[in-house]
Amino acid sequence: MVSLDEPQQKSSACLARNSENAAWSCFPRRKLRWTFTQNMRPNGTDVSIEPKGNSAKLMYGAQSPSIGPLTLIPGSDPELPEHGPAYYFSALYNRTVILTEKQIGSPAIDQESISPDNTTINIGDSVYECFFNHSRLEGYIFINKQSQVHNESMPDRQAMLPFLPFALKLVERRSPNTPQPYCLRMQMRGNGDLKYIGADGDHEGVMRLTETHAELKPARREEDRYVQRKKQASTQACCRCQYMLN
Repeated sequence: MVSLDEPQQKSSACLARNSENAAWSCFPRRKLRWTFTQNMRPNGTDVSIEPKGNSAKLMYGAQSPSIGPLTLIPGSDPELPEHGPAYYFSALYNRTVILTEKQIGSPAIDQESISPDNTTINIGDSVYECFFNHSRLEGYIFINKQSQVHNESMPDRQAMLPFLPFALKLVERRSPNTPQPYCLRMQMRGNGDLKYIGADGDHEGVMRLTETHAELKPARREEDRYVQRKKQASTQACCRCQYMLN
């Protein structure tokens, strides 16, 4: 299990309007289960990530991702070359964030307001569920850098370690040339699901978010993306959450 606490980096700069910044949130704290399995390749390993415990329930803020299995690729992090060799994974997923009706549409709201003390969505609450489809989740496992915290993993073979002793980096970010993000006005039902309720006199039923786009040529190969990532981070108005677990 890996706990995502305070993000090392957070940015909602891909959203052009300040009143919509809260739609890309790096909060609240989430717990993720990492499962490692052997694949058909020689010494090949896959990783799957899914919510654990309360992080699997709908709550205010960013919802936990569920991806995999993904093959771990040997490489290094171009942003942190001093961390040495690493295993890397990357996947597209549909990122969702749930907001109160007051947390979006007001210029006074910023990302910090997305981390309330109580993240519980009560039955009958009217909320906005925001969708950033085809966002990217990527991670690095630094095999020469020991972790100072006990990050539990879920191995499928007894020969594998019962915990992950290495430092980790996990990044959620918005990729260019992806579908326009949007928010739907929903209501929490008694069965724990959200149902679309549409507009009323004060709130829109569908809110389409405005992104700031940068002209970037897509990389043709995975290796090219490694090299371009640091350059893109400095030139692109991006949405990003980065967590380091050392």
